Amino acid sequence: MALGRYIGVGIVRPPLEWTPRFRLYQVRLMRTPRFSMLSWLRSTSMENLKTISFRDGPGRDLNPLMGAIGPGLRSLRLMSYSLHASAILAYCTKMEEFEILYSPAVNAL
Repeated sequence: MALGRYIGVGIVRPPLEWTPRFRLYQVRLMRTPRFSMLSWLRSTSMENLKTISFRDGPGRDLNPLMGAIGPGLRSLRLMSYSLHASAILAYCTKMEEFEILYSPAVNAL
């Protein structure tokens, strides 16, 4: 399946009976979907997924998913930094790039 550079999709619930025929290299999330949706998205992309961006920080319920994909990530982008974000970083053992889009401590300067 040939995919364009960007895919804009809004899925209410994952079509669990359908296995994705694509492999994702990068995922950019404006809202964090449920664990089941992210698990479905990454089901065929474990080796390929290298970059993930979260506008809303991933909640603790995504820790198992981050534990699974974190070791293969090269780039992690978060909207803001928090104590939970530091815990997520521990999963990303091969990371080459970490980007924070908003840091209250820096903006206060």
